[in-house]
Amino acid sequence: MGGHTARRDSFERRFQAATLLVTALLLELGTCSLASSSWIAWPSQSTQTGASKWGCDITSGEWVGGRNLPLYTGFNCPYVRSSQNCQKNGRQDMWFQKLKWRPHTCRTRRMTPKLLRNQLRDKLVLVFGDSVAKNFATSVMCVLHSSSPNLSEPLRFENRGSVVAHGMQIPRYNIRVASVTSNFLTNATDLPLSSSSPVGGYRVNLDQLQDDILNLLPSADLVVFQATNWWWSRSNKFFIGDTELTTISTTEAYEIGLQTLRFFVERAQQRAFKGTAVLLGASPTHYDVPLQGVAGGSCQVNQKLTWLEAQEVRQGDSNTERFREVERRVLSESPIQYLDVGPMSDWRPDGHIQRWMDPGGASPSKRDDCRHWCEGGVTDAWLEMLYNTLLH
Repeated sequence: MGGHTARRDSFERRFQAATLLVTALLLELGTCSLASSSWIAWPSQSTQTGASKWGCDITSGEWVGGRNLPLYTGFNCPYVRSSQNCQKNGRQDMWFQKLKWRPHTCRTRRMTPKLLRNQLRDKLVLVFGDSVAKNFATSVMCVLHSSSPNLSEPLRFENRGSVVAHGMQIPRYNIRVASVTSNFLTNATDLPLSSSSPVGGYRVNLDQLQDDILNLLPSADLVVFQATNWWWSRSNKFFIGDTELTTISTTEAYEIGLQTLRFFVERAQQRAFKGTAVLLGASPTHYDVPLQGVAGGSCQVNQKLTWLEAQEVRQGDSNTERFREVERRVLSESPIQYLDVGPMSDWRPDGHIQRWMDPGGASPSKRDDCRHWCEGGVTDAWLEMLYNTLLH
């Protein structure tokens, strides 16, 4: 039986790699588009989409004042990293922490720390992704910590002596939450610096899910994925097997990477993984679009945008919007739930770290951080949307 399973695993991996390689080669030849590559065979087909499982379109809504917000502060949550602790670093305009997202098409239940704790009782939650995903993981940990501030304690996972995940746990409720770094979700290794690539980049193996995900996924009850920041480096090189894809676009590479994620998650769900998988949509940056008279490259505003200004941000950040289109397409018939938190975040340059990554604020010569989010704030609203998704 074991030999049969091993041979089947090997065949499925080879078939997946071959399928992706053919797709990529057709893309390079210009004879195929990923949008039309419906011939790709998956281990199973789900008739449900991530959005329809809840039946709520969270991309359409408005930011309104919320009761009892924020749920925690940078002073009382020990899991907030110093670079995201805007409050402790001196930011005074904290109104951005008091807003919640209200979708137009449905009612959401207000999340409280105790309600979240009850929902995640006896569960292992793993967040895989880049530094913005860590932003979100911090929100989960801080809300849970505020439910039981004297009961939470640090947690880490090790593999062969190396720490692969950091987080927190509340042993009394058997809750464990950890964040695992995975900048592409697929396997990636550093490329050496060269005259043609002075910034450095990564060899990204689009057909190989990151090993840490493969190892930890079966034991998790809830997994959350988000990784879009690192794809845009011009120094990255994309591979399937040993074949380099020299003319493929970044958007096409991201789509193949998501196809790989979907393949392995669906395969895991047929076997040991009995939990819930969620992909958070691409989070916006607010670098490139002038905001309310603020020059491009800065996001030092202290209020949310209007609807029209949010549309301008979306049009100006075309790369992120293309990634969202890819996410919707790849996950349209997948048991991976898609939570598109991007459009709601387009309104919120005020929620970014801005210059508050250092105590007292960064020096004027240091660029604003218009990618990551202050804790708490916008990522807490993402968590409330996830909380409501899990309720349904």
